[in-house]
Amino acid sequence: MIGYRVKSLREERKMSISELSAKSGVAKSYISSLERNLQTNPTILVLEKIARILCIKVDALLNEQADKSLDEEWMEIM
Repeated sequence: MIGYRVKSLREERKMSISELSAKSGVAKSYISSLERNLQTNPTILVLEKIARILCIKVDALLNEQADKSLDEEWMEIM
């Protein structure tokens, strides 16, 4: 889910919701709702703002496969 990936990437970068909000221009309450999967249909504009600050492409938030490493994908195949 998008919210899980946003939270995971934000925490990897040791960034608070407040900091992500201030840098991206997306409301803290919206980011919090997104991370808790209460908001499940964010606009592309919101995803672009968040992705830019997290230094990733929007498709990394949208595509579950983008989270998996090559090794994990090979293990699933085998």
